[in-house]
Amino acid sequence: MQINRSDVKVMKFNFETPEKQYEITSPEIQTNIVELAPVSNEDSEVFEKGKICRLELTFNIQLQDFKVEGLVTQSIQFVDYFDEIQKVPEEAIQELSRDLLDYVQRLTYDVTEISFDRPGYDLKFEPS
Repeated sequence: MQINRSDVKVMKFNFETPEKQYEITSPEIQTNIVELAPVSNEDSEVFEKGKICRLELTFNIQLQDFKVEGLVTQSIQFVDYFDEIQKVPEEAIQELSRDLLDYVQRLTYDVTEISFDRPGYDLKFEPS
């Protein structure tokens, strides 16, 4: 299946450091896929090529020294696919969300490197 992707967009990214250390909690990471619809006649041509959706990844990660939370998104078009978005295999959605997880890792690394003036914190996400 051919897939066209837009750039990843950071809709929200919040970084906090505590006055005293946080209690480590399990990361909360959730993906959601939202089917989009044409807004104007010009959009209709693009939608004739296949379903378009927005992949959303929300996250809340709390470690001892910091907490990050936010939302990153990416628009995706499944070329020549016209069935329901919910019928896209879960494995495909997980693979598509990998780009969003990589973005969260990169943002976290860069912000912690600047904030703590040492090498950044490298988040490791395990497939579930």
